[in-house]
Amino acid sequence: MEVVLLLDLGDGYYKINGRKYGLSSGGGSVQVLSPSSVSDLGSFIYISTVFESVGDLSQCLSSLLSSRGLIRLGGQSTDRCSWDRVYCDETTGHVIELDLSCSQLQGKSNISPKFGGMSDLTHLDLWGLSFIGQIPSEISYLSKLNVLRIWSEDPYMITFGPHNFELLLRNLTQLRYLEIYDVNISSTIPRNFSSYLTTIQLWNEQLCGTLPERIFHLPNLKLLELSYNSQLTISLPMNK
Repeated sequence: MEVVLLLDLGDGYYKINGRKYGLSSGGGSVQVLSPSSVSDLGSFIYISTVFESVGDLSQCLSSLLSSRGLIRLGGQSTDRCSWDRVYCDETTGHVIELDLSCSQLQGKSNISPKFGGMSDLTHLDLWGLSFIGQIPSEISYLSKLNVLRIWSEDPYMITFGPHNFELLLRNLTQLRYLEIYDVNISSTIPRNFSSYLTTIQLWNEQLCGTLPERIFHLPNLKLLELSYNSQLTISLPMNK
C-alpha cells in the first residue's frame, strides 16, 4: 500500500490534495495515510513523494521539524535520538546533528526559522533539497555550529536577506566547514568570520566586491573555493 507523510501543524487542520481536513491527532505527530500527495498549511515543507513503507519515512524524513519541533513517526520509536539522520549528545540527549541531505524529498519548501531554536546543533546539512525563499536569519543563532551545508537543486531559488550572510558569518564563531552552492547571496564577503574555518566553498553565489585579504591568513584554512562569482575581485596577498 502506498503511504505518505502528513505533518501535524498543531491546529488540527491539514490540506490533502487541495482539500482541507480536520483531524484529531496531537500536535507534533505524524500520521500515515493513503493519499499520494500531502502538503502542510504552513511555510515549512511541501511533500509530494510517495513512499513504499514507513521504514522509508524513518530513513529520510524523521529529522524534519514540524511546527511543534521534531516530528515523530507513527508506529516508530518516539526516541528521536534513535532516528536515522538525527544525532544526539550522549550526555544531554540534545540533538546536535541534523542531516537532511535526502534526495527522496521532493517538492518545494522553505527553510524553517525553527532551526534557529536548536541551540546545541553543531552540524546542519541542508544539501540537495528543493528549497525556495529566504534563508532565515535564525540560522545565525546556532553559535555552536561547526558544519553548515546548504544547496538547493534550483539555482538562486534560495537567497540571503540583506545583511543575513554577514550576520551568519559573524555569529557562527565555531564554524569549521562552510559549503554553500547556488544560493543568491548578492553581497560582499564580510571581514569577520570564524578563525576555526578549514573549508570555505561558496560556489556560484553572485558574490561581489573585493575578497578580504584576511581570509588568506586564517590559521586553519585548507580549502577555499569561490568559483563562478564573476563580480568578485580577488587580489592575492604579496609574499613578505
